[in-house]
Amino acid sequence: MAAGGAALGILAAFWASKALGPVIPEDWYRVGEASIDLNVLLFTLAVTIGAVLVFGLAPALGATRTDLAAALKEGGRAGWSAGAMRVRRGLVVFQVVMAVVLISGMGLMVRSLVAARSTALGFRPDDVLVVEASPPESDYPTWENVRAYLDRVTREVERLPGVRRVANAAFLPLNNETSTTQLARPGREPARSEDWPLAVANRVSAGYFDAMAIPVMAGRDFGPEDGPDAPTVVVVSRSVAERHWPGERPLGRTILIGEPGDTRAAIIVGVVGEVRHQGIAVATEPMVYFAASQGGGRRRFVIVRGERDPAALASPVRQAMHLIDASLPLTVRPLSNIVNENLLPWSLPSRVLTVLGAVALLLASLGIYGLVAYSVAQRRREIGVRMALGATRERIRRGFLEEGLRLSVIGLVIGIVAALVTGRLMASRLFDVGPFDAVTLGAVLVVFAGVAVGASLLPAARASRVEPVSVLREL
Repeated sequence: MAAGGAALGILAAFWASKALGPVIPEDWYRVGEASIDLNVLLFTLAVTIGAVLVFGLAPALGATRTDLAAALKEGGRAGWSAGAMRVRRGLVVFQVVMAVVLISGMGLMVRSLVAARSTALGFRPDDVLVVEASPPESDYPTWENVRAYLDRVTREVERLPGVRRVANAAFLPLNNETSTTQLARPGREPARSEDWPLAVANRVSAGYFDAMAIPVMAGRDFGPEDGPDAPTVVVVSRSVAERHWPGERPLGRTILIGEPGDTRAAIIVGVVGEVRHQGIAVATEPMVYFAASQGGGRRRFVIVRGERDPAALASPVRQAMHLIDASLPLTVRPLSNIVNENLLPWSLPSRVLTVLGAVALLLASLGIYGLVAYSVAQRRREIGVRMALGATRERIRRGFLEEGLRLSVIGLVIGIVAALVTGRLMASRLFDVGPFDAVTLGAVLVVFAGVAVGASLLPAARASRVEPVSVLREL
């Protein structure tokens, strides 16, 4: 039995490694491909052999100490001792406890994943393709050369069928990159440097807010009038406007940007909605957007919003950009991939715990079924005698059903306590879900009530079908 289970386990491990490898993003410090390590496999086989010796040796030794006279008197049907049955019941209870803990953890992670997926990001990643490009200094020595390249990319890509909007930015939301700056309202600068409020800074081109579906709440987007020689302009998020100009209109106002003693003035031309830039689980932060036409770095993210699946636009966009510069390396991916990578802290544990919970639930079901079925087999003569003395089939069935339910209830009570402790330990990993989630615990109770009844019902029904006449003939 152990050898068969080990063979199936090895096959499942190879399958899981193949399935898990592509799920792990490259930027999660991945080194090589996920595969089965020979040392780990040998260790697992050693543990399997050890489990066979430990759990198989005790009943084997017990069988060698069977009282021959007692066995003959029972007609070869000597059952387990009371101590052995207690151990068996204890193992079944332990299986139920582990299943409750794993399924509760799975429920908390799934609830966190659902909450994370429904979180308002402040932008809409659907139908958006992102192309990362870094024009080298050898071919693009000045910012004007870089800007000319980006302008040409914008024109060429916008001509492609199915493309609605093209823009570029220095940083992307949820891409694990952040640049910050300090802000102050002229005449109300805090005296100490550490008291100046921080804001996340980004440099974007005209059309960025439209391409990302970030609502412009007041004012305007960047435009052709915001050139290198024009006054410095910025677009700020709503929280910046409300903090520095509460109840006032911030458009056309001047804001100081930079460190105290080394600031520059910028004119606010627009106010946009809040965006979760640093992570799904991180609250929105104040943001200030600079015009890409007034300066910027070399690495840029070209943002293409299309009218169809962004994967279908990947090849045409890549070809259009290679016609402009075939030597420039490009990284092309849908924006939704970046969002999904941010969901991995909940989606990956949810998948793992789902598999482990399903296995634990199956083992607990088999344990309850096996224990009740064994009890029915060992007590067959007792059942026949009781029925001959007037016990009804319903009463016999109910008695064995209660035996399985009793073990399930004990395991469920201990498991719920253990699940609460485990939930407390998982609290830092949860999102918008408390460690003592009533919905999750309620679902666990319903699932295990069904499991306990289902696992106990079949052997209990078999017990109620015992024919007392045939049993009495065997006496």
